[in-house]
Amino acid sequence: MIKKENRLSGKRIVGKVISKGSSFRTEFFSCRILPSRSQSVRMTVVVSKKVSPQAVVRNKIKRRVREAFDNQIGSACGRLIVVFPNRLSLEAPFDKLQEEAKKCLETRQ
Repeated sequence: MIKKENRLSGKRIVGKVISKGSSFRTEFFSCRILPSRSQSVRMTVVVSKKVSPQAVVRNKIKRRVREAFDNQIGSACGRLIVVFPNRLSLEAPFDKLQEEAKKCLETRQ
């Protein structure tokens, strides 16, 4: 579970990251990244109904992606991140998800 200080919430801030952030795409998800003045990484995961119409499946994808990022989040600083997983992230091996999360957090944009 992502710590409270690392959660990104609020429509206004999430909308700002989506509209002004730079994009980063991997095999299992795409990210919008916006540099921040704070030293912490704040992130959220958004799964569209296009990925799956079933809430159970969308929630499982969110949990997997959050955990992958949570394990890697200590290595980065000063970013706001919105993650958009695709259907492949449900069946992907967890170590691959963690590798992709690490790449996303190490990206300098």
